[in-house]
Amino acid sequence: MIRMVFLKHCYTGLLVIIIISMILPGSTGDEPDTAQGWIALATQNYSDQDYPGALEAAEEAILLIPEWEGAWNVKSAALRHLDRNEEALIAAEKAININKSYSAPWFNKGEALLNLGQYEDALSAYETSIQLNDKYSNAWFGMSTVLINLGRYEAALKAATEAISLKNTLQGAWVNKANACIGLERYEEALAASEQAIILEKTDPGAWINKANALIGLNKNKEALIAAEKALSLDDNSVSGWVNKASALIGLDKNEEALIAAEKATSLDDNSVSGWNNKATTLVNLNRNEEALSAANRALLLEGRFRPALVNKASALVGLERFEEALQAADTAIDLDQNDYQAWSVRAMALVSLQDYDDGLESAETSINIYRNNSISWTTKGMALEFLGKLSEAKMAYETAILLPPPGDYARNRLAILLDPAGTEE
Repeated sequence: MIRMVFLKHCYTGLLVIIIISMILPGSTGDEPDTAQGWIALATQNYSDQDYPGALEAAEEAILLIPEWEGAWNVKSAALRHLDRNEEALIAAEKAININKSYSAPWFNKGEALLNLGQYEDALSAYETSIQLNDKYSNAWFGMSTVLINLGRYEAALKAATEAISLKNTLQGAWVNKANACIGLERYEEALAASEQAIILEKTDPGAWINKANALIGLNKNKEALIAAEKALSLDDNSVSGWVNKASALIGLDKNEEALIAAEKATSLDDNSVSGWNNKATTLVNLNRNEEALSAANRALLLEGRFRPALVNKASALVGLERFEEALQAADTAIDLDQNDYQAWSVRAMALVSLQDYDDGLESAETSINIYRNNSISWTTKGMALEFLGKLSEAKMAYETAILLPPPGDYARNRLAILLDPAGTEE
């Protein structure tokens, strides 16, 4: 089971924007013994990514002019880059208290709150920044980031698109557009956005991860594997990179290699829901069902209503012949998404195994109506029809199954028996 949606906090560290917006009172001096001189030095240090130097110079300016909102804003921005977000928040709020109509510190407040994981408050700060200056591309970009973290993908897409319309070279906005499109399962658009992000910054592993994610969604697993490996060449410790590599390998039916990639993801982050779920998927495919059940349960411990893990749990339980429990897990997955064809397929297997052939047939047909190209659903349909004595229909179901992935011997063997009159019990 592949989780298509980008991982929480996947890009937060990459998307922090350099923003300095200052109001310089009076004439600008050239010497560091004036507030203007100190803030000019702070600006230069910030541009040079010397954030300790920028912070020190901004504080010197504040000593000379304590109520200068621009200096407090620069201090806030420097503190963010030093990962001192609580202090950055205080500095931004000081600038806001001096001048509530100044949009830049509202942006910095949003960034600090985003980094602290306070998403709703961050969203409110970005919205205020935009209300004060609706042409502020970085604020639209920041808003898109927090909306992605909140799972509000339609709104995130709108904000990222607005940021791009204001500044089409804003690479992070293209990354966010791709993220939002992945969340909406609009994979062609996600692919186009991720490729634009790569054009703007070829060494951004996040952009390559998004490309891999989009290609997995399009079932282009060979290309997805290349993109995931490119991401890992840029950052070998990227959990998302290893998760996507595992997903692509699962799609290519390379389960042993996929298991290695999934285990690498969970070794880097023991709380990676997608890492544990990919491990469960590979173990189900390898018929190692006790281990698969353990991995699926670990994913569900981290995120109790994670539908792909519920499906993997159901699949493992079918393999362990614990059919009632499998049915319960499949039903929970279906309650979360009525269009999950894999959940319906596993439900059908559990029901047929419980000798409830009519309901099993109905579930198999529901799965097929959602997605026609899965051999397991057709095989299960054939089983139900065979047990119901509808042998000609069972033959047709098995004939369809053997033409589709994933490969399986059961349908082929049953078809051979049904095609041999001496082998039937009719």
